[in-house]
Amino acid sequence: MSVATPVAGELWVYRKNDNAPSECVEVLSVTQHGRKQRAEVRFVDDPPRVEVVPLGRLRTPWANVQAYDEYIANWEKLAALELHDAEAAAIAEVFEALVPESVADIYDGRYDYVVSVHDETAFAAIVGCPINEVATQCFSCRDGDTLLLGREGALISAELACRRNPQPILDVVFAEEAEAREGCKHGRKRTYKLHADDGDMTSPYWEWYWYLKSTRPRLELLRQWCGFRAVTADERRRAAEDEARRLDLLLVDAIEELERLNSPSAAWIKREHDEKRITPERVRPQIDRPLRPDEMPVREIKVRSRRWW
Repeated sequence: MSVATPVAGELWVYRKNDNAPSECVEVLSVTQHGRKQRAEVRFVDDPPRVEVVPLGRLRTPWANVQAYDEYIANWEKLAALELHDAEAAAIAEVFEALVPESVADIYDGRYDYVVSVHDETAFAAIVGCPINEVATQCFSCRDGDTLLLGREGALISAELACRRNPQPILDVVFAEEAEAREGCKHGRKRTYKLHADDGDMTSPYWEWYWYLKSTRPRLELLRQWCGFRAVTADERRRAAEDEARRLDLLLVDAIEELERLNSPSAAWIKREHDEKRITPERVRPQIDRPLRPDEMPVREIKVRSRRWW
């Protein structure tokens, strides 16, 4: 919190760690030990107690103790929620895909998955609601101009962002499930080795274990955040595209078989297949203006005259 350097004779806040209470110490001297600095301090509440401590344990001048204690307490409240591994991984996936780092980030030197909002207007547009509605559902505070949302806020924000823009997340889910399917069939190339005798490929059994333990819970949580309608609409679209491709390949095989049999229908079916293919450019109804009378085609019909007399 403080960037000042302790000087002999000053009173500073000493904390053995972030969870320890603040203690008042008098700085006796500051010495350099290689690349590290250490300070000799006397504890004001226990004068006989003198210790040599790392300089990092002296947090701020004693005059700032109240503000410092409040600052540390706020961070403890922000990170109070213990996230499941699947929740943490899903939050990271959503923020990486949908939230630019210039708008908000979830990684901090102190605690991860606490949301630091840098651009509140842009963040509200991403989650689809005013930022105050998110802030009131979790512990929140400010660190200068930055709004901080607790880990509950990270979960809420990730779900709202998925509901607002589900397709990029569903694309990620589909791609990762396709990779997991191949891994559970054949294994995959190792990205790292825990032991020297590990092979270059993982086994399908290990991939199946990892899918059940980590991948599937995370992907199911992402689906839940995207919502039932978005998930079913995406599945229907993918099913329609895959079925159209299957039928296209089946028709190509049928045309080749007709050509092998020298069937006269082969050329006609092939031409109809190519020329009348429904593409994204043609799927919209074609709307033309009405024709003027002089533009309408004239059809002449010859009629045999009859004599009635």
